[in-house]
Amino acid sequence: MLADLKFALRQFAKHPGFVLVAVLTLALGIGANTAIFSVVDALLLKPLPYPESDRLVQVWEAPNTGGRAITSGGVFMDWQDHTTQLESIAAAHQINKNLTGEGEPVRISSLDVSADYLRVLRVNPALGRGFTAADDAPGGDRLVAVITYELWQNRIKGDLAIVGQAIRLDGESFTVIGVLGSLGAGRLLASQLYRVTGTDPIVFTLVTLVLLGVALLACWLPARHATRVDPVIALRSE
Repeated sequence: MLADLKFALRQFAKHPGFVLVAVLTLALGIGANTAIFSVVDALLLKPLPYPESDRLVQVWEAPNTGGRAITSGGVFMDWQDHTTQLESIAAAHQINKNLTGEGEPVRISSLDVSADYLRVLRVNPALGRGFTAADDAPGGDRLVAVITYELWQNRIKGDLAIVGQAIRLDGESFTVIGVLGSLGAGRLLASQLYRVTGTDPIVFTLVTLVLLGVALLACWLPARHATRVDPVIALRSE
């Protein structure tokens, strides 16, 4: 055992570059696996970060041609009025909007939702209030918004006075009525990566390129070293 350890140390001293690449490869591999498992565990293995998430279901129209179809407002209202199997139902439509105003314009992902959306998820805003039936009623003020924790932190710098202020989305003025707490992958990544948001594409692209570069280097260095070894000398040393 001791002789094997001494032999390994001598080999390390002869080939420090190979040892450095091997150690870096192991370190990055372990780190990458830990990070990936943390994300998979949070998003796939653990339940959704909502109370009684096992009771949440998604409903959509299935046309005869197969697939899913966008549900019209009239159909949704029929579901809302006549459903007996669901405690409550809400509609949501994902759409990208341009956020303008202070700072550079930015394209954000948003949801157009019905008034019961947050109530169905049983989520209460950390600041302000959620949507009400009056907001969704005919003639009501539908130009109101509940913003995410990440948007509040990154764009609005955590301003506690944001509730009641206006933001511009696609050229229209929306009144901010609430701010959500931090949930899901954004909170997970932000807690583990210093000063990196959960939706930072540049950082994650660079990390991927670094991991790829180290992997290629780890393959190239041993191969390059092997091509320079004299088989006769190698057998003699054995």
